[in-house]
Amino acid sequence: MNLIGCKAALMKWYLPLEKLWVIIDEFFPLSAKVDFLLFFYGYKPCVRTRLISDLNIKKLEDWCHTFQIQYFLDKEDFIYFSFNEVLLSLAVKLDNSVEKHEQAFGELLGYPHCCCKKIAEVGEHEIDAYEQKLLAQGFDGLFQLISPEKYIDGVAFISHVPCSTSCKNSLDLAEQVVEKLTLGKHFPELQQWRTALERIGFIPLKMRRSLCRSI
Repeated sequence: MNLIGCKAALMKWYLPLEKLWVIIDEFFPLSAKVDFLLFFYGYKPCVRTRLISDLNIKKLEDWCHTFQIQYFLDKEDFIYFSFNEVLLSLAVKLDNSVEKHEQAFGELLGYPHCCCKKIAEVGEHEIDAYEQKLLAQGFDGLFQLISPEKYIDGVAFISHVPCSTSCKNSLDLAEQVVEKLTLGKHFPELQQWRTALERIGFIPLKMRRSLCRSI
């Protein structure tokens, strides 16, 4: 890909972030930064988060219109987003179903099958307790990328609770996100993730492969 093609690709991936952070700071919790990052990268068919302010809802509506995003706000201020209206309707229906729906809903949010299956076993109301159990066990080496600890602060690389501290499917997802983040190294909106990577001493996958070939 030539320089112009690379620039166009980067603009497609990162341009929304400039306006995205303003929207999140005004309307959503910090964790929504992770959700929308994965959403714009194409790893999440749908997003569910909570609306914490509706003082200027017209601004949010205009933002959705600009990026051709469908949304639905329920009575408890949970708000759902998708580029696909059918998937949006399905997400709302599943999340409000009285039937067991953790696995189907999780997969609709882009979580790995193994993690959805585990959470279905754990139960929706025990997710927080299971997350704390994993954090107590600790995430070692590259698997620090799948730790959900900083999700609430908007600095995680996945948006779900993994099935284990060594979930390879979650790590694969996190590494794909990281590769895209490294392409956007000149974008200030991504600095918080770069700082997190530096803190754990992460080496991008392509660089690790290059190092292996040189040995």
